[in-house]
Amino acid sequence: MTVFFTLLAVIFNIAGAGALYLSAPKQRLLGAPLPMRPTMLVGAAAMIVSFMLYRQVAGPAASVFILMTASMFFWTLPPLVIAWLDARRKPQS
Repeated sequence: MTVFFTLLAVIFNIAGAGALYLSAPKQRLLGAPLPMRPTMLVGAAAMIVSFMLYRQVAGPAASVFILMTASMFFWTLPPLVIAWLDARRKPQS
């Protein structure tokens, strides 16, 4: 059951971090950012659910640490992937 809660927490963590990233005005994954208020509410709700699920397998302080560390990791990936894809598309001079 612990693995199930952890996997579900990671899925909600990814969804929450993704929603918060897509609501940012300077995101480059989509052509235009999603509507800010509803997307941020969905992202925050997913983060809260993720925290509650992490809380099932770890203590409160550890759950906050896991949530924030995983969120920072998931927020770091899209800009790196986008920059890498842009570099591959442009011809080398």
